[in-house]
Order: sequence, then C-alpha cells, then structure tokens
Amino acid sequence: MLYNFNNKFYILVSGYFKEVDIEKKGDEYTVKAKKDVKKIEASTVKNFTTVEVKKAYELSNKPKSSL
Repeated sequence: MLYNFNNKFYILVSGYFKEVDIEKKGDEYTVKAKKDVKKIEASTVKNFTTVEVKKAYELSNKPKSSL
C-alpha cells in the first residue's frame, strides 16, 4: 500500500513519508525510494489517500494532459 498526496506517491517509514518511483517488469512492480528527496514527517501530512501499487503505477504513467 502506498500513500498519495500532491499527486506523488510515498511509503511510510519510521514516521516519515519517502517519495517513491514505481517500475513494472512483466507482471511485477518494483517500488524504490527516491534518493536526494526530503522525507516528510508523517504527523505534518493531513490530506492523503492510500492506493495500491498497480493503481499508483497507472496514475504515475498517465500522460500529463490526463491528470
């Protein structure tokens, strides 16, 4: 399960959100934390939704005009 806010996707690790990249090879998805991106303290984020990895991949790979 991933977290979505500000049209970006995050994982929750030790009380902080870390932005991630999602890759797909065949039927498998790989989620990797982005490097050199500030982590966000979870208690400061109020408006977020949860999303499954497959849906997050689909949303992040839509053409910009579709968002």
